[in-house]
Amino acid sequence: MTRKLTVHETPEHNGVAEQSNRTILEKVQAMLHDSDLPKFPWAKAAQHMVYLKNQTWTHTIGDMTPYKLLYDCKPNIGNLQAWGCKVCVHNTGNLKLDD
Repeated sequence: MTRKLTVHETPEHNGVAEQSNRTILEKVQAMLHDSDLPKFPWAKAAQHMVYLKNQTWTHTIGDMTPYKLLYDCKPNIGNLQAWGCKVCVHNTGNLKLDD
């Protein structure tokens, strides 16, 4: 008689989290590809993707956003910038006549 051994914390036992992680990674890949950025800012892209996910509604918690569930108010996404857009950084470390 053979017994089937099971290993806990494998993708088969953690299906919802694995699906969520795969979805986030696919969206990160699409964001990096669409913006023509190299692969090294993937962690920042993942943070941005999770932020977006928390600001948008989900059917699982009753057609509301995780933000609204936590803070009891709608999220303000008016200042949200597109991923990969060009920005200017003010460098205060330069001297007066430096570039």
